[in-house]
Amino acid sequence: MLLYRNKKYILKRVYLKLPIFLLLKFTLCVAPVASYLIWHLTEGRVFATDPTLAQRTLLWDIQTGSWSEKLCKAFAVSITSLPCLKSTISDYGSYIYKGVAIPICVCVADQQAAAVYERLSVGQAMVNYGTGAFVLYHTGNKLSILPGLLTSVAASKNSDDKQFLLEGPIFAAGSVLEWLKTKGIDVQYGQLNELAQTATSPVLLLPALGGLGAPFWDYRVQVATENITSRTQSADWIAGVFHAIAARVADIIYYLKENKFAIDSIRVSGGLSTINYLLQTQANIIGMPVYKFPETESTVLGAACLAAEWLKWEVFNQPLLPTQPFSPHVSIQTAQTNYRAWQQFVQRQRR
Repeated sequence: MLLYRNKKYILKRVYLKLPIFLLLKFTLCVAPVASYLIWHLTEGRVFATDPTLAQRTLLWDIQTGSWSEKLCKAFAVSITSLPCLKSTISDYGSYIYKGVAIPICVCVADQQAAAVYERLSVGQAMVNYGTGAFVLYHTGNKLSILPGLLTSVAASKNSDDKQFLLEGPIFAAGSVLEWLKTKGIDVQYGQLNELAQTATSPVLLLPALGGLGAPFWDYRVQVATENITSRTQSADWIAGVFHAIAARVADIIYYLKENKFAIDSIRVSGGLSTINYLLQTQANIIGMPVYKFPETESTVLGAACLAAEWLKWEVFNQPLLPTQPFSPHVSIQTAQTNYRAWQQFVQRQRR
């Protein structure tokens, strides 16, 4: 995101004598969208961002917690054009609305906000199902590097508060349902759970819209399907989408476990977490409980929790309790057999 800081203090005196482009002095600024919004909300008083968003610019050093001169040089970006760095919860100025100063006290990335709402702690994993899906694993104050996954920081409360995550982005989740609609499949959003439960032979589907994300990062792969017959119905397509999303999450969960990251359950949020069929399928393929929380909008609620902490409000201090978990309905051996079949399907498409 680009924006300009402009100095207009000389306009009133000489604007009739010189062309306007000679009267404005601009300094180019480079920042995430949140910084652009904060800049405008504070009328140019604050130009800042937090580590969870700074890391997405590819200009921030995750080890030092500061802008990297080496990376800025590589991308030909002046380090002076970047926003100042603050903790996730900090003083980001105020928005003046009808004479009332509304404090801006949180700047945070979406997945890190969701992790706050779900109280994700060290050694725990979560999935945020949205247009795409993100698997997050909390590694505590240990910066872990695992090829195939992203290493990122969690939301911070002060400059000394460094907590790290492993992130596994899945490019397509809810967007696959939109893709089905473009193919003429009847997708009735209010009845997805009920419809999926009536499926008799779910389509085997690889939801590679835009390629495959973590842990493969293979952009050559395209959407692929198997198990389509003359008897395939809309319900089989819908169920196939949910099986595919659950299997893509399993790709990351199993990959973490293979690399000695202990996981005994996952927490889920996001719009698709209202689909019980998806959550039961998820529990079956990973062979462990899946915990759903009462509210699906975990990102906005996580930001609200952070703001409440800064403002010292106690409204969000109550313990967050999940609903009854979705436990696997198949044996561990069956879960592993089903997952191996999925792996073989994926490998056939990647040849």
